[in-house]
Amino acid sequence: MSLFAIIGLTTSCGPKTGNERSYNAGINIIPMPAELQQQEGNFTLKNGATFYASTPEAKKVAEFFIKKLQQPTGYTFKQAEGEGNDGITLTLDANLALNEEGYQMTVTADQVKITAKAANGLFYGMQTLLQLLPAEVESPELVKNIAWTAPCVTISDEPRF
Repeated sequence: MSLFAIIGLTTSCGPKTGNERSYNAGINIIPMPAELQQQEGNFTLKNGATFYASTPEAKKVAEFFIKKLQQPTGYTFKQAEGEGNDGITLTLDANLALNEEGYQMTVTADQVKITAKAANGLFYGMQTLLQLLPAEVESPELVKNIAWTAPCVTISDEPRF
């Protein structure tokens, strides 16, 4: 093995802190949403963040993702009784001009708001949010030294097929 290969392996496999991991750089959503506009800033998921769900169906989606996010972050999340100006909001709107699996998402520095016509659209919107967070969000164990941030974006998506 050449000296350059050894140097490359040791520098790429060394300890990292925060969001320095190259695979966490940029927006990597699969499949790419129909419409995506990146904005300035980041949303930071914090311990004690609230989830607001507008209906019992939306509440089930929120509960699923609360459990999923608790594992890697170690955070405790709360379900709010009303929509606030921070945290994550899941809203169903039967008049939304998207199909049953479509959603609209707005991520600002203070809030993530996902609106869909049906609960499965909220589920897909939350899947997209997971892809905006560091890849370690998929870990079944607590991950330390990660900034749990997502870039500020506006997304509108629905299946094309």
